[in-house]
Amino acid sequence: MGKETKKPVRRTFVVNSAGKRLKDSLLFQVGRVCVINYGPDVNKLCVILDFIDSNEALITGPHKITGVVRQSIPFKRLSMTPMKIKICVSQTDKTVARAMTEAGIWKKWLKHPWYLKNERKKKRLALTDFDRFKVMLLRQKKAQLIFRETLKLKEAIKNGPGTPSKKTLYWRAKRAGENPDYWRTKFRDPKHKILARRKRSRGRKRSTKISAEKMAAKKAFSAKRRSDCARGKHKMNKEQKLATRKKMPVRHKRKKKKGMVFRSDRAKAKKIRLEKLRAYRERKAAARAKSKEEFDAARKATQDPPAGDSKRRKQPTVNGEKISYRKAKKEKVDA
Repeated sequence: MGKETKKPVRRTFVVNSAGKRLKDSLLFQVGRVCVINYGPDVNKLCVILDFIDSNEALITGPHKITGVVRQSIPFKRLSMTPMKIKICVSQTDKTVARAMTEAGIWKKWLKHPWYLKNERKKKRLALTDFDRFKVMLLRQKKAQLIFRETLKLKEAIKNGPGTPSKKTLYWRAKRAGENPDYWRTKFRDPKHKILARRKRSRGRKRSTKISAEKMAAKKAFSAKRRSDCARGKHKMNKEQKLATRKKMPVRHKRKKKKGMVFRSDRAKAKKIRLEKLRAYRERKAAARAKSKEEFDAARKATQDPPAGDSKRRKQPTVNGEKISYRKAKKEKVDA
């Protein structure tokens, strides 16, 4: 892979030596000057010499100028600059150093905003408590100067060409000790054309008056409601509640289909369900008891008879020595 390699590409905002931000496409290519953004050599300059693969590159400082040793580094840890030198692939540190001095890379780097920002950070970290106090006082002085200058500019704009507003004239007269008329009209003139026309005291929706009969009916309804609330429906008898309740129209009765359960039959249905459940549980318990009995019987049948039982086989012996059943079977020894 040589000088003509155009991969990988990174779209970046380039900052030139003047501090202007330029949008440009920068390429990782042989001879590109980069800044290391992570690791032991952070914020140091280096030059790309070759591409190892799509993730790593071979770089050098060289060590004599920037303090970076020849090494491989991932592209993630490199931030590109607009500076570039003309070199071939994998050249020696001596050749790279000569190319850098000819191009004046180090002088450009010393004026670069990136380098200046790092230097400012270092200075701030090195400040003592007293130095920070001095910086605070200087900032206060700076803020006062800026504030005074802005006031002067504002006054110049006010006193400049152009007619000032009524509000400005009013406050100027006030400051001078005069008693001018207020710049905004406080009260409307009742003899004004538009105001004279308006006679309605309420909106159009509320302007229509309701009849005396409707008003009386409304009052009667509200009085009845208040009395009902005071009495409380929960204190009423069953007969009173039935009297106050509206009579609903009689509905036609539905024909009872198969499987349908009406409200009257719910208690009956519940009783049936409980009986079914009881029967099911009894069947289950009987089945469990039966299976347990069968299991116990089978277990007893498989177990060996007790020691005193005559049915138990005796161990076969030959000349007073015990032998296995299999051996006895082969030799046909009587047990």
